[in-house]
Amino acid sequence: MKSCPTQTPTHRNRQGFSLVELAVVLVIIGLIVGGVLKGQDLIQSAQLNAVQTDANKIRTAMNTFQNKYVALPGDLSNPDDVIDSEIFGDGDSDGGNGDGRIDGDRTASGSEAVQAWVHLAASGLLGQINASELDGNALDATNSFSGAVGGFYSLGQGLDGDSLNFQEVSNSEIWLVLANDNDDSHDGPIVPADEAAELDRKTDDGAPDTGSLRGDTASGDDGCMDSPDGDDPAYNIGGGSCALALQL
Repeated sequence: MKSCPTQTPTHRNRQGFSLVELAVVLVIIGLIVGGVLKGQDLIQSAQLNAVQTDANKIRTAMNTFQNKYVALPGDLSNPDDVIDSEIFGDGDSDGGNGDGRIDGDRTASGSEAVQAWVHLAASGLLGQINASELDGNALDATNSFSGAVGGFYSLGQGLDGDSLNFQEVSNSEIWLVLANDNDDSHDGPIVPADEAAELDRKTDDGAPDTGSLRGDTASGDDGCMDSPDGDDPAYNIGGGSCALALQL
C-alpha cells in the first residue's frame, strides 16, 4: 500500500521595502519639507522687503507733493484751491497751518498727520487710499495705507515716546510708523522681533534704538527690545514683536 506524499502548506512571499527604497522615500520627503520651508522663507523675505518698498513709495509721493505744491501734505493750508480733486470742491476740507511741519495726532480726525494722507491721495500720488472716505475722519485700519505684513501706516513729525513706546527723536524729522490697530489706537506691535531685526540689518544699522529704522522700546517676553534701558539694547528675537518706525 502506497502512502500519500505529505503536502506542506505554502506561504505567500512577504517582501518589505529595501533599504534603497526607504532611502529614496526619505530623500523625497526631505526635498518636499525643504521646499516648503524655503518657500516660507521666500514669502517672509518678500513681505519684509515690501515694508521698505512701501516706505519708498510714500517717501517719493511726499517729495513729489512738496515739489509740486511747495508745501508738505497735511500742512498745505489751501488744498481746495490748488489740488484738482472733487473732494475739495465744497471748500470744507481741512488744510494745515502752513508752518512747514506735519503736526497733530497721528490718527485723529482733521489733524495734519491724517490729512497728509488725504492730500497725497487726492493729488493722485498715492492710490492705495480713498481720499473722500478719509477726509475729515480718523485714521484706522479701514481707510489707511495697509502694511504688507499687516497693520497700517501713520506718519508725523518726530517720535514723541507716546503709547507706541518709541524713544523720542528730533521733531524736525518726519517718521512713518507701522503698527497694529489695537482698539483703534494704532499702538500694537505687528512684526516679529526676529523679522524686524533682519529688516534692520538689511536696510539700516541693525539696532532697534538708532538709525533710520527703529523698533519700539516695549520690553518683556513679548516686547520688541531686550533690555531697552541697557547700554546695548537689541531686538528680542526670543519671541517678542515690534511696531516699526522709518524715517522719511
